[in-house]
Amino acid sequence: SVATVSRALDPEKKSLVQSETRQRIEKIIQKYHYIPSRAAQTLSRKSSNTIGLVTPFSTEVVKSPYFANLLAGIIDGIRTLRYDLKWIMIRGEEYPKFSLEELSRKYVVDGTIFPVWRLYPNLVHEVKTLSQMPIPMVLINDYEPAIKASIVYCDNVQGIKQTLNYLASKKYKRIGLLRGPDTVSEDARERLATFKKYSSELGLVTRDQWIRETLKFEEGP
Repeated sequence: SVATVSRALDPEKKSLVQSETRQRIEKIIQKYHYIPSRAAQTLSRKSSNTIGLVTPFSTEVVKSPYFANLLAGIIDGIRTLRYDLKWIMIRGEEYPKFSLEELSRKYVVDGTIFPVWRLYPNLVHEVKTLSQMPIPMVLINDYEPAIKASIVYCDNVQGIKQTLNYLASKKYKRIGLLRGPDTVSEDARERLATFKKYSSELGLVTRDQWIRETLKFEEGP
């Protein structure tokens, strides 16, 4: 039956099919070079077994060591799951109108990951106001209490304090900072504020010309 073949092709359910039956099905699959249709499975199950990774349409995404390591971690996490990863790149001109409703209609995914989410005004509004998301999602960085979606982030205040304590313990006095643009990053604003405040408390010397805003890792040197 269709149901038996379907179970035999499902790694989680194939143990429910008798060994002899599975072998017969596998022989037929090999004979006719059958490949299951993901589109048909999606319609049948109402699930795509795919997670969408939403990023800007930019070469910086593939050049950046930060994104490379982030992507490696996501792949590592998905590796043991029965999910594929779909890379969804949003062009700059699409930022103002981009929304969760558009995402759920345009792309067939079961969930989404946003490494950079504050670029999209509608999305920022939605994750602060919607009580229920139209599609499961995980945001990365730029936390604030109003967010109603799942988010992975670090403690920026403690991170900056630990860094400055370490530099002070090494007897360094003149400290600079490479920072991201605070126009789209809550993290960048929080790190800068903590840097200025805690540097003063430690008696470290900082100057405005030593604080540099940068969009690219290559600009650091």
